[in-house]
Amino acid sequence: ALYKAQGKYELALPLYQEALDTRREILGSRHPDALTSINNLASLLQTTGELDEAERLLTEAHGTAKAVLGADHPHTRIFAVNLKGLKAVKAKRNRTSKKTKGKAETEVIL
Repeated sequence: ALYKAQGKYELALPLYQEALDTRREILGSRHPDALTSINNLASLLQTTGELDEAERLLTEAHGTAKAVLGADHPHTRIFAVNLKGLKAVKAKRNRTSKKTKGKAETEVIL
């Protein structure tokens, strides 16, 4: 978390991945701590702009938490909020991209 807070994402990424891999191996993929590691890695990936992979991971964490812990569990709710936020970021990025693309096409035509 320190590397992420310092903006040293390239140093944080392998540590987040290692934490997830270790928790999955020892605790199993459906354990709440493994799901938290999935959420944390997804958050880092979102910060670095890897939105599709972040969404895939958050979808996994949310779906598994819902199945294992129930829809009303705090972890499940947190993952749902994070997934909703990520989807909003992706939607905004897509709208901005379309506007920029349309503007560039218009500029070429003129």
